[in-house]
Amino acid sequence: MQGETTPVAPRDFSVRYEYWRQFDSLTIGDIAWMRHGIDPRLEDELPDWANSDLSHEIEMLVAAVHAGTVEVTDLLGGAGPKVSTRVKRNARLFDWLREKGWNTVVVGLDVPMPSQSGASTRAPVSRHAAQEAAILAELARQGHDPLVLPIAAPGKPGVKALVKKTLSGSTGLFAGATVFDKAWERLRASGAIN
Repeated sequence: MQGETTPVAPRDFSVRYEYWRQFDSLTIGDIAWMRHGIDPRLEDELPDWANSDLSHEIEMLVAAVHAGTVEVTDLLGGAGPKVSTRVKRNARLFDWLREKGWNTVVVGLDVPMPSQSGASTRAPVSRHAAQEAAILAELARQGHDPLVLPIAAPGKPGVKALVKKTLSGSTGLFAGATVFDKAWERLRASGAIN
């Protein structure tokens, strides 16, 4: 019909981890954007309502650099860590990210990195960790902050039900009747979701 417009699909700002895995270091700012489920390369294209305050994540990463918990590639002439400081993508970073509950970023970035001998240096991921990471990744894909999940409207399925429905049919990780619920409760108990 004349005058009708075709609806435009919303832009997908989710992190393209396959791109970021090629780097052996990332900036503090890159990691902070990934924590919010946004690809750092797309930050300039975000609509105003979608801009995120990254100050908390940046402060946490800067503190980890000061404490020596994560390794940096260079502090640029002795200046203190800042948003552009590059952090090594290694086991120390992944351990810190897991400790902070940033499992989605770990799963996205943690792929086998060849060692000097050519053998993989990555330890196998446990089934529980894979289930939890899948839930966190789906929450991020749906645009939810795992620490501030919305309350379901009366008569409507909640976030948990929607994530369970999506993951139950897409992966073999949640084969049993109660497997998803147990993984969800592990995440709640660890404080990774509220």
